[in-house]
Amino acid sequence: MYKRVYRIDPITIEINSDDRNEELMSTFQYCKSVQGASDDRKIVINIFHKDIEPKIEERFYSLSGSVAFNKDEYIIKGHRFSYSVKNLFNRLEDTIVNIYWNSQNAVKTGVMRIANSIRPSRLDAHSKREEEILHITHYGCLWYIVAISLMKYDSVFVHAGVVSKNGRAVMLAGSGGCGKTSTIMDFLKKDGWQYISEDFAIVHKSGIVYPFPRKMAIYSSDLRFGNITLNEAISKNLTNWERFKWSFLVRIGKDPLYHLPPQMVFKEEKIATSADLDKVLFMSRVPKGYNFKFEDIQIDS
Repeated sequence: MYKRVYRIDPITIEINSDDRNEELMSTFQYCKSVQGASDDRKIVINIFHKDIEPKIEERFYSLSGSVAFNKDEYIIKGHRFSYSVKNLFNRLEDTIVNIYWNSQNAVKTGVMRIANSIRPSRLDAHSKREEEILHITHYGCLWYIVAISLMKYDSVFVHAGVVSKNGRAVMLAGSGGCGKTSTIMDFLKKDGWQYISEDFAIVHKSGIVYPFPRKMAIYSSDLRFGNITLNEAISKNLTNWERFKWSFLVRIGKDPLYHLPPQMVFKEEKIATSADLDKVLFMSRVPKGYNFKFEDIQIDS
């Protein structure tokens, strides 16, 4: 088994795989790599590429057989992969995730990959294996597991953009398309402000906010406000074909998307690794014609 250990403050993720699995490892390349084993509480991810049928001591299961669980563990069986999760709600034990590739569905996976690759708004298409990795490590299964595991260790996973200045962080929460990214970029035009997140972050009970290491999702709509940094990053990293496709899609009214790591968008001194949370703003979309305004949110004690 190949093993790597990464740090996503305030937890550790340990990955064990029966092959090198460079695609999955690259998902965590923006985390701090930890040498050797860690005594910290962690999420352990075991990946099996052989055709192994995941099994647990079932107590409850769905009629279709795709879900089975008992008080300590559950299994989700899917077309591309199946996975089991153990100790997700047990504060005293590490969270254990076992992922099993389903090679028998390679044809169906290939069809899905082709469908994904020709999505008109998606420029950075991936290979079949990369798509599977992204599905696992993003919305497929791993994110909600990380989010719940963080709560075991006195932290929460938040959908928000975060910037900091002099070690004090401002968090901009809100649903997709409400202007988090463009507002974060406006903050970063000013001296002293640093990037922590434009979409997801981690907040510890001590009040410290950390970035969640993932690539930035940059839409063409994020560039319409003339942000020089984002425009330069897109121009520098798109291939000629991607640049042509981007321009064409914008002209016909689409909103193309491209993913870039923060390290390829900002200079090193513009990125912070943590800060004390100072203010939280919730951003909300309103119909056209409404005036921009601030309102205090009262929280009942």
